[in-house]
Amino acid sequence: ELKLGYSELDANETYLGLNPADLNDAPWSRYAASADDNIESEHFRTYLRHLIEFDNKNQLTTTLYYNAFTRDWNKLDKVNGLNPAQVILADPGVLRGETTGNFKIKSNDREYYLYGVQSKYEHNFETVDLQHKLSLGARLHKDNIDRYQDAATYNNVFAGDFDSPAMITGPDDEGDREQETVALALFVQDRIEFGNWAFTPGLRWEYIDWDYIRRDGRTPAEKDSGNYSVFAGGLGFEYALDNPNAKIFGGYHRGFSVPSPGGKKAGNEYDEETSDTFELGYRYDNSSGFYAEAVAFSTLLQDLIVEDSIAGGPGDGNVGDTETLGLELLAGADFGQIFDQSYGIPVRLAFTFTDATLDGDVASEDPESIFGAGEDGKQVPYIPEIQVSFTAGLEFGNFSTYAVVTYVDERYADARNSSQQVNTHGDPDARFGKLDSFVTVDLSASCRLTDNSEVFAKVSNIFEEEYVSSRIPLGPRAGAPRLFSMGLNRRF
Repeated sequence: ELKLGYSELDANETYLGLNPADLNDAPWSRYAASADDNIESEHFRTYLRHLIEFDNKNQLTTTLYYNAFTRDWNKLDKVNGLNPAQVILADPGVLRGETTGNFKIKSNDREYYLYGVQSKYEHNFETVDLQHKLSLGARLHKDNIDRYQDAATYNNVFAGDFDSPAMITGPDDEGDREQETVALALFVQDRIEFGNWAFTPGLRWEYIDWDYIRRDGRTPAEKDSGNYSVFAGGLGFEYALDNPNAKIFGGYHRGFSVPSPGGKKAGNEYDEETSDTFELGYRYDNSSGFYAEAVAFSTLLQDLIVEDSIAGGPGDGNVGDTETLGLELLAGADFGQIFDQSYGIPVRLAFTFTDATLDGDVASEDPESIFGAGEDGKQVPYIPEIQVSFTAGLEFGNFSTYAVVTYVDERYADARNSSQQVNTHGDPDARFGKLDSFVTVDLSASCRLTDNSEVFAKVSNIFEEEYVSSRIPLGPRAGAPRLFSMGLNRRF
């Protein structure tokens, strides 16, 4: 199997958000200060996959893959020497172009490459009364990131008047670095079935070798390399109840997230982020059109990594641990099938409760970090406690239509859980504060023209709900407005 993909993007997209008053008045507007913000990118991806079926009990799948992504994002970086998220609150007039100011626009040029080979061997066999499906896998992977940045500074100009820069600074001042990783991953998994039971134990081990080099003119020069390994395992289970349509399932799984080479270099030396997740659930599904599911879960996350970014701050490294308790409920039915109608009336209700809190205080009080000064028991930023989705549809003949109502609860934008838009030093900063709850409604419809073709249409956020989707990277941003789309699916 061969897959080839290529895409290009040219978008006048910005990191810059809006002052709360402007957000209420015109949520989808833009400031003149972001007039030159633009991203251009190219993305090429491919894989070649080969399957050997030795017999009905043994098969080997091997995949070669390659992915290249390049982009250059020209965007506002500083206003009067400050983070634009601070200027949004302190002096929005300079962003609107009402007064003159000093603007720095940075070109963030990136090249990303990754390639590798992965093989998975599957073997079905029996031992006494046990049915086994054994999977063994290996992956050799390499990836590379190359950053090359320059910037233009405009002094005492109105926002948007970016024709003649007062100063150009190159990569020696703005950043020129490269990081590379080579990784070997091995895993084994076995699904074991007997009677009403099924167990799936699994293990994964990964060895990582990394290099980091900063080539710019800043001192001291940095070049570092190293290696480490990480290990994870898990066990899942299923139990089929006497009712053939119901089962209980659950398990324990350990996960990990590794820091980038920049996070492992001397001076940072972040630990790997790890997690322990437990879940227990019940699932029911019958042929009459009704299904339901309930899952309780707990995740203990250790050494949460916050990398250096405009959104998260200057890079706090391992900010600490978090605890998450949650419940997912799902129920659905096709009332047309239940009442033996010639048309379908599918409905679906999904509910998620998540209580994600810090387990311990965050040591950093850096005013640029949204995790700064977080205290034990405070909510993790951007995780709502309640999310609800309700879907109702009508299906008859070749036509179908659906309505989806989504509710997202309020959440905090920083680990201090403050409702005020101020950083840890008490300075105005639009990245901090709270995000209100919101409700959106989407409608969609499709019509099958032939056995191989279908037309479809969709309206997202049909009532054009105005809400803040995020306060990062640089201040509050509105969620998407009403969006119409339509298209054609053709199978041949």
